[in-house]
Amino acid sequence: MPDGPRKPTAEDGITQKPINERPSGQNTTPTQPGTKNGDSGPADEPANTATEAEVNPAADGQSPFEGATQPGGPSSEPAADGSRISGLSDDDQASIRNLRDAVDRARDGTIDDIENTLTEPEFEQMQRAFDGKRYWQVRQFFGKYIEKAVAQDPSVNADQNVTRLGRPFRAESDFQAGKFNIDITTDTEYSERAHLRRGYIDSKENLLTYRRLTIPDMIELFGEA
Repeated sequence: MPDGPRKPTAEDGITQKPINERPSGQNTTPTQPGTKNGDSGPADEPANTATEAEVNPAADGQSPFEGATQPGGPSSEPAADGSRISGLSDDDQASIRNLRDAVDRARDGTIDDIENTLTEPEFEQMQRAFDGKRYWQVRQFFGKYIEKAVAQDPSVNADQNVTRLGRPFRAESDFQAGKFNIDITTDTEYSERAHLRRGYIDSKENLLTYRRLTIPDMIELFGEA
């Protein structure tokens, strides 16, 4: 008698990953570098505690945000010069400039700015990560600070054309200028590649980047560990 239906396994070539869901009350500490957790923005690098030149094999896996389409369809069509931004309305371009300026202001923030922007538990975890030389985790909290600081920036708050998105486990950008998707991330090659794989990102023009936080930067902020 033939066997009954066999349950497919990974050996059959199934590669689809389940959708991430976080039960209520789950710890909000970032534990998956390279992905968004429940409270943070996109991570800027893999959790590589060795040298920065080494590649984290796990980072090449499919992100839960890959292949997803942002509601509302494509952000824009390229203009004649090939730029999507130059084809946007004046209001949308002004909103992108507001976001760009807010990112720059946040990147130049002091340790007091970071402490006042993050929640008390977040800042304490960031401090412990620095003390423990978990520099990749410090960068995750710094990315969370940047995104929160931009959302709280007065010029961004006053811009009725900017929408804050970036909800956890949603295939959506951090912000929208009109209908143009904007993600905020570091200026590293790894981060750029990771974001360009996301279905709602059309090109590098959708990315507002900031200088990666270096270890000397951390020491300047926190002092010697």
